[in-house]
Amino acid sequence: MLVFHAQLAAEGDLIARRNMLARQVEAMLENVLRPSALFIFEQRLYQERKSRGELPPERLAHLWLETQKELFGPAVNLGVEGAGAFWMDAPSFIHAPFDSSARALGSLGGYLLYDLYAKAADQGAFVQKYTEMLAAGGGINFDTALAGFGLDTADTQLWKRALAVIGGQIDALAELDQRIEAIRKKHNAFKESGSDISRPPPLKPENPGDKNNPQGPAP
Repeated sequence: MLVFHAQLAAEGDLIARRNMLARQVEAMLENVLRPSALFIFEQRLYQERKSRGELPPERLAHLWLETQKELFGPAVNLGVEGAGAFWMDAPSFIHAPFDSSARALGSLGGYLLYDLYAKAADQGAFVQKYTEMLAAGGGINFDTALAGFGLDTADTQLWKRALAVIGGQIDALAELDQRIEAIRKKHNAFKESGSDISRPPPLKPENPGDKNNPQGPAP
C-alpha cells in the first residue's frame, strides 16, 4: 500500500492514475471477497456434511451457487452451464481446507495496519512496533500480532474499519473517473464550438442584384 500510493502520487497522467487505482481496487477485492466466498462455501458444506453425511454432486453445486451469489450478486454471471462445478477450480478445498480464510484475514489485517500508519501522529513509533512484529515471525499468532497495535480481532467494528480502507480506494477511483469525464466533456465542447467558429458563415448580401455581389448578379 505504501509503495502503491508513492507511485500513484508520482504519476501525473490522470488516465494512468485511474488505471493504477482500478488495478489496486480489483486486487483488494480479489484478496478479500473471493477467499471469503470460498470460506463460506466450505463452512456450509462441512456443517451440512456433519449432519447429513456425504453430499451428492448436485447438493455441492447448489451450495456453491448459493454462496457465490450471496457475495457477488449480479456482478458475476453464474447462469452459465456447469457453473455449479466451478468449486473444483480451487484445489485448496482438498489439499488445504479453510486455507482461504487466512488470505482474507491477512489482507484485512494489512489494510488495518496501513490505515493506522497513515493516521499515526508518531509514525516512527509505529514503524518500531511493526518491525518488532515482523521479527517475531511465526512466534505469535494473528490475534496477538494485531493486539500489539491496540486492535481487538473480536471487535466486529474493526473489520468494518478494514473494509472502509477498500471503500476509500473505490471512492477515490470514482472521484477520479468523474474528474476525467468532466475534462473530456469540456474538451469535446471546446472542439465543437471551435469548429463552428472556424467555419465562415455563408455570404448573404443585402442586394442580390448588385454586380459586386461575389455570388454574381441575380438572374
